Amino acid sequence: MDHARAMDIEISNIMAEAINEADGTYNILVGNDMVSTKTIIIATGVPYKATLPREDFFLGKGLGYCATCDGPIYRAKDVLIIGHGEEAEHEANFMAEICSKVYYLPMYKEIGDLDQRIEIVNAQPRVIMGEDFVEGLELNNGQNIKVEGLFVLGAETSPERLVPGLEIADRHIRVNRNQETNLPGVYAAGDCTGPPYQIAKSVGEGQVAGLNASKYSSSGPTQRAPKGKSTY
Repeated sequence: MDHARAMDIEISNIMAEAINEADGTYNILVGNDMVSTKTIIIATGVPYKATLPREDFFLGKGLGYCATCDGPIYRAKDVLIIGHGEEAEHEANFMAEICSKVYYLPMYKEIGDLDQRIEIVNAQPRVIMGEDFVEGLELNNGQNIKVEGLFVLGAETSPERLVPGLEIADRHIRVNRNQETNLPGVYAAGDCTGPPYQIAKSVGEGQVAGLNASKYSSSGPTQRAPKGKSTY
């Protein structure tokens, strides 16, 4: 951020409400203003809003959003996974291989292929237990489950809702090695392009996307988006 400010880059903390493409130019509605641009870099990460009391506080203190990333920390320990979609089942199965006990709380209806060692909990999460670190989860049915690790998985918003027409693969934005999406002038980088959800990967992709978006922006005549691939 200090580097960005030093380069006099304008930073606007306003939600982009709508994106429309016309003749190769993207018009982004931000608040009451319209920003026109030739290129866009989508770097939304894995969007998720905290829904449990003190969830932000416990992040990194027993609570995480990527079981395959932090799983080894909880080897031979008890963990609970809150799954918001079928994609969380793969990570739950991974944890079942290394943890002493895995509880799985599905926030969706039809459960797919879960490891038989996983205990399914049919309830709603209420409060995270613990003072300085996660000690368990209190459920709306009055049950308290004591664990040392808590993961909230698969709560991200589908990327195609942000830019309809964007090509999606396995719930992530499909990009090539230049971080180009299927829409001319639109790039994506970081967690929104898929795992591994690591800082080093996101930073590297961000650099590649930035360099290529800059080249595209300074290129010749504006390229038009493919027919039928308008964005909103």
